[in-house]
Amino acid sequence: MRLAAILILSGFLAQAQNRDLMKEPLRSQIKECFNHIYNSDTYEFGQAAEQLKKSLPNHPMNNLLAALSIYWSKYPLNLNGAEIEKLKKLLDESISKCHVLLEEEPDAFDIKYIDMVSHSILALGHSREGQFFKAAGEAKKAYNYFKEGFKLMEEYPEFYFSSGLYSYYREKYPEIYPIYKTIIWVFKSGDKKEGLRLMKLAFDQSEFAKAEAAHYLSHILLRYEMKPIAALPYVRFLANEYPGNLFFLSNYIETNIFLERYNEAEKWLVNLDESEHPYYRTAYAVFQGRVAESKYQYELAETLFNEALAIAEGSINEETDNLKNLALCGLARLSLLNNNSEKAQEYYELALEDVKYEIYQQEPDEFLEVH
Repeated sequence: MRLAAILILSGFLAQAQNRDLMKEPLRSQIKECFNHIYNSDTYEFGQAAEQLKKSLPNHPMNNLLAALSIYWSKYPLNLNGAEIEKLKKLLDESISKCHVLLEEEPDAFDIKYIDMVSHSILALGHSREGQFFKAAGEAKKAYNYFKEGFKLMEEYPEFYFSSGLYSYYREKYPEIYPIYKTIIWVFKSGDKKEGLRLMKLAFDQSEFAKAEAAHYLSHILLRYEMKPIAALPYVRFLANEYPGNLFFLSNYIETNIFLERYNEAEKWLVNLDESEHPYYRTAYAVFQGRVAESKYQYELAETLFNEALAIAEGSINEETDNLKNLALCGLARLSLLNNNSEKAQEYYELALEDVKYEIYQQEPDEFLEVH
């Protein structure tokens, strides 16, 4: 979804500078909407979106912004059924409006980008629901737009991001989900190393794709490449730039935890402690547990790890699964301190059950290989 937001904005600004759509005050109004989405300013976003509708009535951008705001309203927890249906309806309306406009002006890049992103969001939704062939169908509809980005990135640095993201995940996604190997051959091959290089160029050179590049670089470098020190500048940037976004903040704290920078992590934890959101209550307990463990406060650490698992019980969510993994690994280490290798093995086996990222698999795998 965050990919969706920046692809729309970068596409508008890179390709539509001479269009009425990107002249003031519309340009500033669109940027304001996206900034409120990034900073989790729900009320402020609603006000800005209403103002944009007055300036830009019956335009697909309004539908797409509304869809993105629904997604972010609950992130990182899953949407409920009614919210998902509303999201899909908004995206379908966005696509329909795009097609009407493209019949009138086939080369309108701003509309092409909205169409591409709408299909990309639907593809992501189908993938999360396990509907892989539907996901592939939507992705294929967006593919031609991605190919255009490769031709434009040297002229418009915003496109370094979309091109880099495609290059990395074109190769990585089939590794994570082998089912895609049977259908992904129709898409141009990528290169993970080149993808990272292009995203770094986007962070350094682009104006509007900077935040998205920072988010995906931190995500990839920490969770897939297992290089928290390389991820640190990007998570730090996001935490400072968007202080209202607790997910960005939790990612910064987590990266510091992996780097064993516990004093820095503890300084930021107070901001999570103020949230009543179940995900951030879980995150707070896990991260505070790791800080306590680093101070040899083992009883407190055990209490906090178990508290995190209790809060997260019953949650079916990828991000929550990652936190549960960290809590279970903590309990495993504490079991080893008590010379209970059997209990540690039990915790490590549980820690592997629902995680797909290498960074969370590393510690349990290393223990279980020799036990």
